[in-house]
Amino acid sequence: MSFESQPFLGYGPNPTHDAFLSYVVDEPTKIHISIVDAQGVTVVSTPPSLEHGLRSVVLDLRPLASGRYTVNIHTDAGILHTGIVVTR
Repeated sequence: MSFESQPFLGYGPNPTHDAFLSYVVDEPTKIHISIVDAQGVTVVSTPPSLEHGLRSVVLDLRPLASGRYTVNIHTDAGILHTGIVVTR
């Protein structure tokens, strides 16, 4: 997966209770999504899955405390990071 040729499409809402992520995978690629808190602790993690094409994922963030988090999309080609704010 090349983030340069197939960019991250979006996420939202922000601030949020649930994270809605959309991205494009231009060839079959193993994807793993994690959310990390301000202390660097992984608080949400999805199992790796083989993905291809336009992908949309909804992550339940209701168990998380209000605050800023980093969303990481992991592939063999690298990691894409974006910030998200959880509100109560």
